[in-house]
Amino acid sequence: MRAGDTRLSYDALRSSANRLARLLVAGGCGPEQRVALALPRDERLPVAMWAVLNSGAAYVPIDPCHPAERVRHLVEDARPVLAVTDRAGADVLPEGLPRLVLDDPATEAALSELADGDLTDADRSAPLRPDDAAYVIYTSGSTGRPKGVVVAHRAVANLSAWAGRAFSPDVFTAALATTSVTFDVSVSDMILPLLHGGSIEVVRDVLALADGDRREASLVCTAPSAMSAALATGGRLRIGTVILVGEAVTPRLVHDLRAAAPGVRIANLYGPTEACVYATEWYDDGNAAGVAPIGRALTNYRTYVLDHGMNPVPPGVTGELYLAGAGLARGYSGRPGMTAERFVACPFGGTGERMYRTGDLVRWRSDGQLEFVGRVDDQVKIRGQRAEPSETEAVLARHDSVAQVAVIPRRDQQGDTVLVAYAVAADGHEAEPAELIEFARRELPGHLVPSAVVPLERLPLTASGKLDRRMLPAPGTAQSAAGRGPRDAREQALCDLFAEVVGVAAVGIDDSFFELGGHSLLATRFVAKARDRLGVELAVRTLFEAPTVAALTERLDAGREDSGTDSLRVLMPLRAEGSRPPLFCVHPATGLGWVYAGLLQHLDKDQPVYTIQARGLDGQGGYATSVDEMAVDYLAHIREVQPHGPYQLMGWSSGGAVAHAVAGLLRDQGERVHLLAMLDTTVPGPDYTDPDTDVMFQALRYVGRELAPMEGEELDFGRVHAFLREVDHPLAGLDERSLAALPEVLGRQTAMLREPFGRAVDTDLLFFTARRSHPDEPDFARSWQPLVKGRITEIEVDCEHNQMTEPEQLTRIAPALRARLLPADR
Repeated sequence: MRAGDTRLSYDALRSSANRLARLLVAGGCGPEQRVALALPRDERLPVAMWAVLNSGAAYVPIDPCHPAERVRHLVEDARPVLAVTDRAGADVLPEGLPRLVLDDPATEAALSELADGDLTDADRSAPLRPDDAAYVIYTSGSTGRPKGVVVAHRAVANLSAWAGRAFSPDVFTAALATTSVTFDVSVSDMILPLLHGGSIEVVRDVLALADGDRREASLVCTAPSAMSAALATGGRLRIGTVILVGEAVTPRLVHDLRAAAPGVRIANLYGPTEACVYATEWYDDGNAAGVAPIGRALTNYRTYVLDHGMNPVPPGVTGELYLAGAGLARGYSGRPGMTAERFVACPFGGTGERMYRTGDLVRWRSDGQLEFVGRVDDQVKIRGQRAEPSETEAVLARHDSVAQVAVIPRRDQQGDTVLVAYAVAADGHEAEPAELIEFARRELPGHLVPSAVVPLERLPLTASGKLDRRMLPAPGTAQSAAGRGPRDAREQALCDLFAEVVGVAAVGIDDSFFELGGHSLLATRFVAKARDRLGVELAVRTLFEAPTVAALTERLDAGREDSGTDSLRVLMPLRAEGSRPPLFCVHPATGLGWVYAGLLQHLDKDQPVYTIQARGLDGQGGYATSVDEMAVDYLAHIREVQPHGPYQLMGWSSGGAVAHAVAGLLRDQGERVHLLAMLDTTVPGPDYTDPDTDVMFQALRYVGRELAPMEGEELDFGRVHAFLREVDHPLAGLDERSLAALPEVLGRQTAMLREPFGRAVDTDLLFFTARRSHPDEPDFARSWQPLVKGRITEIEVDCEHNQMTEPEQLTRIAPALRARLLPADR
């Protein structure tokens, strides 16, 4: 099968797929092995998919257009034995991965020599079983790092059996394959029509419906956002069935779709990647009055709506959706801990049966249909009341001027959570913010009314056609227009530098660096740029204490520039104000506490946060000699801020062990420790090694080829510092003396944590595990149980150890931490 053929049936691709399958088997591919597919969106893609499935192996889709680093990580994680690609795709694959290049003349010659009959188990390297893997599709999730979902042949067979009952054969006669192969809807796109006697045409995306010769199809599967974009091109369509998946289906979209394609059958199908494409179904009968429900369970699925105690909730009450049945994935590739967290024992089924915890909030309607409410992690409180942004979306979507709308929670200038709406105007209308807010006010209680509406020409979409929330304008962009602008050239320069470093379009003088998304590494970068470009000498701590351009201007006008070493003192306030009991965060092995600054935008504005930093970072010595000495020293500083409990302590890496030692001293003195939290901390002992021992040398490795000393010479930290400033490295915020002190701080702390350590502390422990750093240690958090008398609560974060305080990970860590922190009256 060559690129350029337009419409494919199974009979048309069978010969090519069987030949390719035999070549794969000859190359060592078989059941429970993986084959990467790195092909463009043409007709060779479904041929390759079928060939891998026929060989018994599992296919792993790779988008050749993805960044090289993402491709590298995916290949390293999936460990395919072979990649099926073309000459263009081969260039993006990492070295060492064997390639089968389809447009290579040698490959074409080898294929022509092979039989084209269907394969049997006798042809394969081993018998193909229903529970063998069929495909591994990678999803990003909140961490930004992909994880592979392993789906078995049994689940694909169940999907096909359901489709045969749900749709008549004519639905599949002329289907469009519109979705990226890295999106699991492609399984429905490219496999279901062929299994049921139909044909597919592979197109770039659903916008191909705007082409003059592609306005007709028997079946289209796509996300609502992508379908809305296709409808916006205008014109009439002839579509038999549209399957909408992945997002809420609004009445406006149903109306527009019926107007553009009279007689179309509209299905709203719901299903996470972990459930083989679809798990529930709902079909529009032409009388939809609100956002479409997600319906009822598909064949051989069961749905449960449960509360936090895993108890079923009654109709009308919101709970979390759990799925059980034949279509569930096997789990996450190489991540047993994450699999165990999401695929849990099913108390309503047989022995050994699992159910998948979706993280989606739903409720039963009176007619027995499931209604999607939102995500567990999207749930917010506004003025003390629970709010689901999807409820606001549903109301705004009914306004005649709105074609598309997205509503998300944001922090306003006062640090309070508010809802912000992003609206795309319908043809012939304008999305007037005041009018839409008033419209919402007429239908919603006050806490659900958006504080702002931002008109957009279009909503940003991901490659799979879903809303890309990361690309929505940052709060500062929308708020600055109504706030104070710069009053002179210096403030203009500082505003521009804020915007550049944080990555937003515009900044006002009252916009907070940290509320805009700034964090510790960006703070050091800002300080370095302010010094080099503007001649302004600031310490990192200054930015914590004066996080707006207006506040910084006051500091500069008053001549209150810091010495540059205040930001390295033992106790440093990240946020000193607030009525709640403080949170004290102990440094990791680098000794630097700035790493916790990213928490500020996730915690309530009245939550004080202090960081404890190691002695000696100023280059003047005074290093601690033991963990006990550090604990006594740090506790004295803590008591200066908070003389009595209850205390709240947290530490990352080696800082978790020191926080444990501080907690022990406090309990000895009769004080209450309300919270002890650790971010991926290894229990100290003779074999202790700390991943942070390389942190300092991340910068040195980065510049090593340029600045490596000759044998016997010492590294010139003056040159290191100059080079870090030149390349805008975050550690450029440190001076030469502090850079030189870091290796000593790291080495001493590692040595201290190899000494005999502590005793059990009478407290609970909240433990965050960097799962990628401990793939073979399912009980990593439990290793602390001999040293903790209370309960250990573990939360897994899909990242490496050294990524724990990066922005993506804090979105997972902060909600759990916030839920444990004491309110203002305690």
